[in-house]
Amino acid sequence: MTIAEPEYVTLSAECALAKQSAYRDMHQRCDQREDIPLPHSNGILLQERCKCRCHRQRRTR
Repeated sequence: MTIAEPEYVTLSAECALAKQSAYRDMHQRCDQREDIPLPHSNGILLQERCKCRCHRQRRTR
């Protein structure tokens, strides 16, 4: 029997703040929708995209 590792989700600062009820509109301010690679590198990311559910839902539409 193997134990599955928990899935860690990378959120932008805006989406992390939007988890609080007073700041729910902050999802609209998130601009980390794509991975940004480090120039002249091979697969190293300068900034990882936000993996919040709100962005995944927008893609499927």
